[in-house]
Amino acid sequence: MKPLNKITVAIITIILLCIAVSYYNVVKHYKLQQVTYDLPEEFNPSSVSHDRSDATPMMVVYDTLSNTYIFEFMDK
Repeated sequence: MKPLNKITVAIITIILLCIAVSYYNVVKHYKLQQVTYDLPEEFNPSSVSHDRSDATPMMVVYDTLSNTYIFEFMDK
């Protein structure tokens, strides 16, 4: 078996680098497409009303830049 020359090693290195960069871009794009929920710190089941006639007011905003839902609960 003959040893690898410098050109072959350089080509293999460039191919591996291209694969690594492509994989990083795919993972980054996939993470940006995931929808996340940004719940406020004070959110817990005891502070939210479960009575439909006197419900806790809530505002939901969808941030299109970071693909996140932002929930805001108003205190009674």
